[in-house]
Amino acid sequence: APMVAACLDTGTHYLDVTGEIPVLQALMDRDAAAAERDVLLLPAVGFDVVPTDCLASMLAEQMPSATSLEIAFVGEGGVSTGTLKTAVEQMGEGGRVRRAGRVVSVPPGWTSREVSFGDRPRTVVSIPWGDLVTAGRSTGIPNVTVYTALPGWARRLLPFTRYLQGLLGAPRVQALLKRVVERWAPTPTAADRERGLTQVWASVRNDKGERRVGRLRGPEAYAFTARTAVAAAAQVVEGPPAVGAHTPATALGASFVSGIEGVTVEADVPTASA
Repeated sequence: APMVAACLDTGTHYLDVTGEIPVLQALMDRDAAAAERDVLLLPAVGFDVVPTDCLASMLAEQMPSATSLEIAFVGEGGVSTGTLKTAVEQMGEGGRVRRAGRVVSVPPGWTSREVSFGDRPRTVVSIPWGDLVTAGRSTGIPNVTVYTALPGWARRLLPFTRYLQGLLGAPRVQALLKRVVERWAPTPTAADRERGLTQVWASVRNDKGERRVGRLRGPEAYAFTARTAVAAAAQVVEGPPAVGAHTPATALGASFVSGIEGVTVEADVPTASA
């Protein structure tokens, strides 16, 4: 909030690599103020949420009548200490989905399904992810669910955390869990990032039951973030493509992700194989 206020005061364009729902909502709420000052507010220009936002927007362009959107992703390459500490901060908040244009609370691990990412089917479980804000803004689709692949033990454990939300959100418990992360969590190495990859799947559906499916494959998530953040900043330096609060797809275009090194996109996968 202080950085956004300073950007609005000085007429400076703002970009970040955050992905947290409350931050994204707060930035979208500053749309009118930013537009009035000819400032671009462009959050989530990293892995959260460039690939998912752009793929969802491609599909929405193919099916303007879509009323539901599902997004799933899986990554290989490890998770940083900072990401884990952010996850700890969200542990007491439960699940989220977008329904009828609003982000609403649901129990942790509220729903699951099987998704084919192009290599093999995986079971994915719903999570509270930034696309619940950004994809709704980018596509106008009122109903959005985001999933990720988790180990079997984590999928089975997740629904039981609903009974511990108050405890998990307590400041002392949060501090303890963060100390555990700092002490024991491994940090991805350069080799991990080089070997890693990310895969994204998305599906839109309209009220007639018609459907479009897309897939995206790209570099490991932190490498992905570095490449997209630099590319987004370079475009804004050349001349802001828009003013006001935007998502990557609404500011830079749905095709922005296709120009990132290491990315391949299938924006119209036959649904029988999806």
